[in-house]
Amino acid sequence: MERMTEKQCACCKVVKPTENNFAWEKTRFSSWCRDCKKIKKREWYLKNSETEKAKAKEAYKTYYPENKEKISLRVVEWQQKNKEKYSEKSKRWYAKNKHKAFANSAKYRAAKTNACPSWLDDVMKKEIELIYLKANKISIETGVEHEVDHIVPLRGEIVCGLHVPWNLQILSQFDNRSKRNNLE
Repeated sequence: MERMTEKQCACCKVVKPTENNFAWEKTRFSSWCRDCKKIKKREWYLKNSETEKAKAKEAYKTYYPENKEKISLRVVEWQQKNKEKYSEKSKRWYAKNKHKAFANSAKYRAAKTNACPSWLDDVMKKEIELIYLKANKISIETGVEHEVDHIVPLRGEIVCGLHVPWNLQILSQFDNRSKRNNLE
């Protein structure tokens, strides 16, 4: 069967070359050109965006817990492949949300300060410094970013941990960020 080389779009009525302008749908070309489909799809989405967002949110609630590791790996992989894009995206988010970034940072600093018990002596403070130094050294040696994690999170939902040497562990950045604020 020979395919036609030109076709008139049923929507805009313009005759266009079929290649790159019309999608092939199993046995024939689509009746609308790609441009018209894109415009109509966008119009429909704008009219129905609230219900579509609600549907997507509900679907994500069941999909995410079942595929958490796969999603995290995909995100980290994308970030590593697209370092410039990710950096730009982060900068744009920061520029729009400085207030959120400052609030989160302040919350974390306060939690960390409150989590440092008054009985923490200089020896223990030195141990904490050494743990952070070791994490940095491991990152340099392996080429994989490592971070210091609080085993019992400083701002956990159930319990809040202390900023003390025995509550710290060194994890890869991926594992630490995947763990989030959860107690495992």
